[in-house]
Amino acid sequence: MDPGPDLEAHHHHHTGRRWLDTVLAVSAIAISMFSAIMTLQHGKAMEKMVEANSWPYVTVGDSASDLQGHHLYQIFVVNNGVGPAKIQSMDVSYKGRPVSDDIRLVHMIAGQAGEPEPIHFLESDVAGGVIPARQSMTAISATEPYSSPTLIAALLKARNQIDINICYCSIFDECWMVAEHGPASRPRPVKQCPAPR
Repeated sequence: MDPGPDLEAHHHHHTGRRWLDTVLAVSAIAISMFSAIMTLQHGKAMEKMVEANSWPYVTVGDSASDLQGHHLYQIFVVNNGVGPAKIQSMDVSYKGRPVSDDIRLVHMIAGQAGEPEPIHFLESDVAGGVIPARQSMTAISATEPYSSPTLIAALLKARNQIDINICYCSIFDECWMVAEHGPASRPRPVKQCPAPR
């Protein structure tokens, strides 16, 4: 009975020279380690690239007129970055003293200017919101004819005494602090956002 063709088993053959076998084995291990390191580095580079493409850059500003030249006063928060900004907190101070919120700020300034109630202005709760890339959110808006000229003038006069600190995070929970009229005008990285004052 014919046993059929011989089956060959493929094995790693030694060269018969111990030093050459050692060099080949060490080379194989080194190549494997190098490949693993390169894969790891590539993964980190890709992660950094994704983070860079999701980076928010928030600034705070104010304005005294719109494109049509209307008399107004607005405080707005702008995200000039390429990723959404999660606004964690917004602290407001007036004449160096913390104010509980935007509404209280406007009422304080209006009261000092003798503005009678009711005081008409618009306010948005920026803290807790998300600002998409290249978008803005208005925190306070006093515009004619909805708001009185007295209120607008009082806010404009007080603008340099209003300090705003905002803490925001990216979708990867990298966080920054930015201040308007405070000690820092450019966002600075922080480990996490502090609790509102």
